[in-house]
Amino acid sequence: MKFLLCIIIVFLSPLESQARRVKTIRLKDDKVLFISVSHRGAVLNFPTKPTKVVIGNKGAFSVEYIKNDLVVSPLRSNSRAHVFVYLEGRRFNLDLIASTNGYTLIQIRDSIGSHVEVPYVR
Repeated sequence: MKFLLCIIIVFLSPLESQARRVKTIRLKDDKVLFISVSHRGAVLNFPTKPTKVVIGNKGAFSVEYIKNDLVVSPLRSNSRAHVFVYLEGRRFNLDLIASTNGYTLIQIRDSIGSHVEVPYVR
């Protein structure tokens, strides 16, 4: 019984630490955002499917499209690159840095969509 409990703890500990490696960020198209991604790879989740992605340093990260997600994987332990993501006529500028303490899931949202206008009624 103790052995089974030890096995469960060993397997759940990495999951618990990975669960804390999720981040939601709000971007503006006139700012550069520095993002620390896990050296094992990360998912960049967007509200809609990106139309195009351009990587400044092609030897730093591999990128795969899966619906609204970009899966980025560092090709070296010290990978760093500017990434331009085109989304619904807008461009977002990311500076990705591979790190052992990096995030595994980054939810990227538009800062414009976070504002709510309330009409003033007299």
